[in-house]
Amino acid sequence: MRALLPPAPLQASLAFVPRAKSAWQQGETVRLILWLGVVMGVVCGGLTAGLVAAAPQLLTRDAAVWPLLASVGPQAMLSMLLVFVDVAATSVLLAKRDLAYVARSFAITLAALAAFISFAMGGGGGGGVGLAAAPHATLLGDSLGAVWWALVFFYVVRALQSVVRLAWLSRRRPAEGEGGLVQPAGA
Repeated sequence: MRALLPPAPLQASLAFVPRAKSAWQQGETVRLILWLGVVMGVVCGGLTAGLVAAAPQLLTRDAAVWPLLASVGPQAMLSMLLVFVDVAATSVLLAKRDLAYVARSFAITLAALAAFISFAMGGGGGGGVGLAAAPHATLLGDSLGAVWWALVFFYVVRALQSVVRLAWLSRRRPAEGEGGLVQPAGA
């Protein structure tokens, strides 16, 4: 499901944001795409959580796995919501040709995720880095739920960066000849 649906906001952004003629059209188009991401995230997140809770047999025949699926339903729901918000926001940034920022934001996200994994999931026999290598320092351990919380963290960082950047661009004063969300010049 996740592989099929996120391209919708991306395709909409790439098709419609560059063609918006005025600042108003561009702003409304961006808002529509962001709302599309939120609505798709809520729907798909709800469906995912409902599926793992009510019908895990549709995902696997192994009944021993069903409780594990149900245990990560909330994380799956959150990650679905966040991935759609991030895809919508990042696709607008890509449509605006803010490529350098998008690349930097992925590097920041990976560094933040590495720190999160080291701190929150370290331990368990010295598998962590630094202080997190001690078993008492681990917050989440090495369970399936911990892996899903790491995924939620990844998408929180991604979505925050993308949405904050869009908000900053929308408030930035356009240069002469530019409208609405401006195309950054190497920023």
